[in-house]
Amino acid sequence: MDEPSRRRWPLVLGLGYAVLALLLVVAWIVVGDAWWLQPFNLTTFWWSLPAVFLLLLAALFRRWDVAAALAVPAAVFLWSYGTLFLPSTTPDLPPDLTVATYNTWVQAPDGGHVRDLVDRVDPDVLLLQEVFPPLQEELEESLADTLPHTMTVQSEGVGGVMVASRYPIVEERPVETGSDDVRATAVAVIDVDGQLVQVVPVHLRSPCPTCGTSLTDRLQLEGESREAEMATVISALDRTPAIVGGDFNSNERSAPYRSLTGAGFHDAHREAGSGPGFTWPDDDRLPFPAFRIDWLLSRGLEPIDAWVDRGGPSDHRPVVAVFAFEEA
Repeated sequence: MDEPSRRRWPLVLGLGYAVLALLLVVAWIVVGDAWWLQPFNLTTFWWSLPAVFLLLLAALFRRWDVAAALAVPAAVFLWSYGTLFLPSTTPDLPPDLTVATYNTWVQAPDGGHVRDLVDRVDPDVLLLQEVFPPLQEELEESLADTLPHTMTVQSEGVGGVMVASRYPIVEERPVETGSDDVRATAVAVIDVDGQLVQVVPVHLRSPCPTCGTSLTDRLQLEGESREAEMATVISALDRTPAIVGGDFNSNERSAPYRSLTGAGFHDAHREAGSGPGFTWPDDDRLPFPAFRIDWLLSRGLEPIDAWVDRGGPSDHRPVVAVFAFEEA
């Protein structure tokens, strides 16, 4: 390859990278959470991160033409994740409520990892997913001293979602799903020293590689089911302060996430956490999880701290957030 060709290839690759990134941004704006965008949305961190380092490398070698092309995908990364690597600017407020969410995992041998989380974090409210009846009974007994008030809603074949609270649950309000494709949950209304808080544990529909349909049909079905699940949750809430948390099996550009933020919810990790916040898959064969699909979002409560805690015998890591009541 001659010298002009060697100099041209980095520019060609950089321009190709830039065009793809720009097309994805346009698609996010125009079509949102289309099934064919889901894999790109889920992996945005990983396909945009290299652009930042390649841009610095191009600038170091004074390849300004290549650097200009790489500026587009680098901007996607900085726009999407840049603030997560800056110092937190959350208000200095006294904490009112510590909440944790954890997918316990159906294959975990028992609830020891859940009790360990409670011992470490001392949450006021714990949201759990994949809680089958034997685990439900075990946790209700073992957490009775610290989180005595519980609500569990079971879905056949996939386990239940559970709320365990230090404070009394004064009302349980079923979420009317109206479809077998939508997993069951309910609103637990908790009395926090006279302040009512609505808490909803969610476990949105999981990917189903063995459902027997084509990949495109599965992606479309899963996306539509999750969107419907979140719509039923939001419609079940009133204007009382609320927390929605759990395993969303979705990314930040998904319809469920947009629905929540569009309804006035704030992402605790986005506002009070740091770093990418990856929660899945938590696997000893991997150095760290690769995706953030477990969230805690609030409305009427101010996130003042948030982090991903260490895992256990589960394929997810728990998420913890500390909230303060918004001043009237």
